[in-house]
Amino acid sequence: GEVWRGLGESQKALDFYEQALPLFRAVADRGGEATTLNNIGEVWRGLGESQKALDFYEQALPLFRAVADRGGEATTLNNMALIHFQAGEPEKAAQTFRQIIDIVQSIEAVAEEAAIRANLAYTLHTMGQTTEAIPELEQAIAILRRYNLPYDASDASVEQYEADLAQWRAE
Repeated sequence: GEVWRGLGESQKALDFYEQALPLFRAVADRGGEATTLNNIGEVWRGLGESQKALDFYEQALPLFRAVADRGGEATTLNNMALIHFQAGEPEKAAQTFRQIIDIVQSIEAVAEEAAIRANLAYTLHTMGQTTEAIPELEQAIAILRRYNLPYDASDASVEQYEADLAQWRAE
């Protein structure tokens, strides 16, 4: 499924994920089931079917929590937050991004923390809360610099963040 999704073959990806899902359930692999549900959600999100995607994320989330997969939980919450943002619900997205920051800090996922802080910053900026957005973007930059990372988990660069930060300060 991952290969087909990477190749942009959404229907083939769905076919394989839908074959895998009952197998994970049959062997009671809740982590595999959660990952597959999240991946199905990602396909639907890529196809612009936000509600279908949310339905799958909402099924995956409690499974990730049940198996204590904090990384999977954070990924699923991030996917949900992105949908809320795209659906014109930035407050809900910002609330979810804040929740994710606590999770990624607890598992010391620094590149992910930088990406989530940046997501929160851009969401706050979009909401007209630039004063609150600036410290979040500053923290994302500081994390990347502290760990000598040229990119965060979403492949955004320090330079990109610095340029946006300069623009926000000039506004």
